[in-house]
Formats: sequence, C-alpha cells, structure tokens
Amino acid sequence: MLFTTGLVAGCASAPGDSALFVLDDGPEPASGAPIPGAPTLSVDPVVIADYLNQGGIVFQTAPYKVVIANNNRWAAPLAGQLTDTLYNVLSRRLRQINVQRGRARGDTAFALVTRVEKFYGSHDGQAHVAGVWQLVDDQGTPLRRENFDQAIALDQDGYGELVAKLSEGWQSIAADMSPPIAASLSQR
Repeated sequence: MLFTTGLVAGCASAPGDSALFVLDDGPEPASGAPIPGAPTLSVDPVVIADYLNQGGIVFQTAPYKVVIANNNRWAAPLAGQLTDTLYNVLSRRLRQINVQRGRARGDTAFALVTRVEKFYGSHDGQAHVAGVWQLVDDQGTPLRRENFDQAIALDQDGYGELVAKLSEGWQSIAADMSPPIAASLSQR
C-alpha cells in the first residue's frame, strides 16, 4: 500500500518535481550483412492503447481506475521506445532471420504486428505489461497470434523502480516472442 501512496502522491506533486523517464532499450541491435536466402522479419511500430499515449506514466489506483502522471512523464513517445526495444531484442535473438525495421516485400518477407494494452504500475505492487502480437506474411495473412501478459513485482516505491520493472517485463516478453517466431518462419 505504501507504493500506491508514493506513486499517487507523485502524480500530484509540485510542478518543480517533474521528471522524464526512458525505457532501457535492451541490447545493442545485431549488426552485420543480411543473410542470403534467410527470411526477413519486419518489426512494425508497436501500437499502444490510447490511454497509454498521453505522455505520462500510468498507474492503476483501483480495479477500474487509472491515473496518468502529470509530472512523471516519458521523455520520448512510449510506442517508439517499445518498438526500439522490441527490434533490439529480436535482432539479437533471431540470428538466422534478417530482422529489420519497416515493411519488407517478397516471398520471404514477414511482419510482426504488436499491440500493447497494459503498461503500468498498479496498487497491487506490480508492473503490468500485456497485449498481443501477430506474425503476418507479405500479403497480410496471419500466420501466428499470441497474447502476452506479465506482472513483475516492484521491490520499492517510486517511478524509477516502476520504469525499471516495466523495461524488464517488456524485454522478457520480446525474448519470449523469439522462439515461436523462429519456429513459424522455419516452417516457411
């Protein structure tokens, strides 16, 4: 309960107490020349729920109520930060696939479409990250679709801790995507 009080108090703090936060964008993306004959995976920009796109860090104060921090905000658009991390993690983990940003075309081109519905701290003392990802071929035909939902315990109060746990959760989800994506593309 202390965590809830600390974060909610931070939402209403004095104007001089504002802070900007960035996600840990994970490992450096893989470098090197494209692999001839390997499939290409385009990481589409991550889409986020409207309430997450307000600039402030979101905190759930009750089962059906969220608040958006006025003074604790994302330093860059959240969707872009999520996309950067997703690309970095997948380019490192999918070494036999040409991972790129933006849409590719061709018989061996596939796209990853991701939507994040939850990305916030909660009164239950956890950071919540949830949504859905879908792998599609170059014609937009769905090949695989999976939901993700993760809760990460917060060890201490504060927005810095919340952002660290949200980063950790998002990197874990991105890492968990790589085996089913690799399996789906190896069957093509």
